[in-house]
Amino acid sequence: MKELSRRIILVLVLLTFVSSYRGRARYKQKQCQKITIPLCKEVGYNLTYMPNRFGHKTQFDAGLIIHQFSPLVLINCSALLTHFVCSLYAPMCDPVFYKDVEPCRSFCEDVRDSCEPVMKSNGFSWPEHLKCSNFPTRSENNICMKPEETKPPKITPKTTTTKDVLDNKVTVKTTKKTPVKVKTIQVITPDINGRVLPVWGDSGCGCTCQYPFIYPNRSQRIGEEIPPCALPCKQYFFKENQMNFITFWLGLWSVLAFVSTLSVILTFIIDRHRFIYTERPMVFIAFCYFFVSLGYIIRLIYGHESIACNMQTKLIRYSATGPAQCTAVFILTYFFTNVAWVWWVVLSMNWFLSSGLKWTASAISSYSQYFHFIAWLIPTVQTMAILAMAAIDGDPVSGLCYVGNHDNNTLTIFIIAPLLIYSMLSLSFFTAGVIALCQSKKQNGVVSKLGVFTFVIFIPAIVLLFCYFYEHNNKESWEKSTNCPCIKDKQKPYFYVYLLKYSMSLILGLVTGFWILDGQTLDSWKLFFKRLCVSSTKRSSFNAENNNMTEQKYYNQQQLYQYQQQQLLRHHRFPAIANSNSHQQQPVIL
Repeated sequence: MKELSRRIILVLVLLTFVSSYRGRARYKQKQCQKITIPLCKEVGYNLTYMPNRFGHKTQFDAGLIIHQFSPLVLINCSALLTHFVCSLYAPMCDPVFYKDVEPCRSFCEDVRDSCEPVMKSNGFSWPEHLKCSNFPTRSENNICMKPEETKPPKITPKTTTTKDVLDNKVTVKTTKKTPVKVKTIQVITPDINGRVLPVWGDSGCGCTCQYPFIYPNRSQRIGEEIPPCALPCKQYFFKENQMNFITFWLGLWSVLAFVSTLSVILTFIIDRHRFIYTERPMVFIAFCYFFVSLGYIIRLIYGHESIACNMQTKLIRYSATGPAQCTAVFILTYFFTNVAWVWWVVLSMNWFLSSGLKWTASAISSYSQYFHFIAWLIPTVQTMAILAMAAIDGDPVSGLCYVGNHDNNTLTIFIIAPLLIYSMLSLSFFTAGVIALCQSKKQNGVVSKLGVFTFVIFIPAIVLLFCYFYEHNNKESWEKSTNCPCIKDKQKPYFYVYLLKYSMSLILGLVTGFWILDGQTLDSWKLFFKRLCVSSTKRSSFNAENNNMTEQKYYNQQQLYQYQQQQLLRHHRFPAIANSNSHQQQPVIL
């Protein structure tokens, strides 16, 4: 019996430890943070966690929704309204008690019964996602949240309504020991659903969706995760003429890159032996940027709306894996860009091996299968991960489907980090090659050209890193300075930074075109056209000879036929003469 009781106690201790460990791990992942939402700073607790049950990842996103309840809070339809709303969108986080604390059902019912008459009198109903039946009772969950009950003031819709407050007909006075201070409501433009949203100026920043951002209509089945404030299609911080110029800029650079890379590919096809394997990565970079420029051209053909916008909601794409045009543009631009950067690393490695270690081209080409394996595998893994995460989003400026346009985490993981790693590797090989070249007395012309172009590619890589860091560090401040009226230092993105980013994204295609601008390329094309002309001349002479032989054969066949006819005729009329002349020579048929 004692043995059984000991086992039971041991099992209970283990279960307690496991549940405590799981709770600690769960809250460690959530990471309690201090409440910064102005409306929730005096609700009885000061720590919360994100994301909340509605999927808001930051307090800024949750605050945009909480401040929509500001008119009801100012009317004071329920003294518990603020506490109820904050317990949902900014839930309490207790670093000691590792469990979620939900509001009780009776807590919800008290708030609903007090505020629903006021809402109905103004044409609103109690929100569907705040149904009181969704919350537990005390019997179901004895730790659910319910503050001390206070009797809310009785307010009839006829005397004081939300409309009166929004029309500035009612002011709410706070009684303190200090002189009375009056709080007013500042009315702003209605949102997409026709609702008038207030800015609660005295109690906090009161961030709301301002142009170019709007409140998305969440009643539609969007099928993707979008923030509380979303960008409509073809809307950004730039003016319409600037957006049109960006479209022209993209078209110009994409066509130039397409023509340049196509010339490199055709030159490689007609004179493949000219490109030794040491400089073969330049051809592969041209091949990759041929498809990158093709992705930009597809965007120009289909248009901004068909590629980067969700036509159902008229919003920019925030997380998607389709449709086919969007996915195709993403694969062409992202996948082949990263493959080209890997071949840049291989190019710098060839520079080091040929100039520093004095490897021959044949020795380097013996490792070509490993170079191809790495160059195509790493970008494939990156692309598949993005597709699995549904992290493709639309660029509101260029209209391309890419990654990291709205999420700084994906921008860091899939764009900034790989490009930074590729740049550091190329810099290491290039530096080692330069040191070895300086120590060598002899300098090969091909190796020098290889080193120059390896260094030239550093320029677009560094400029792109600068542009990506600029977006990463300022994206949130651009949104807050637009949507939050309390921020005095208004910031907006620089138009020319985006022009620089898009031009640097395609300039490698032009660099590969400059690689083949020499006399050797002219000789290759002259020899190609000479062979083409010679082959066409030989073909015409061969055809003429065949025609002559055919005519001669036809003429001989006609002679043979006539001779046979004459012999048959003579044998039939004069058999004796025919027999006597049979020994005569017959015509020779060639």
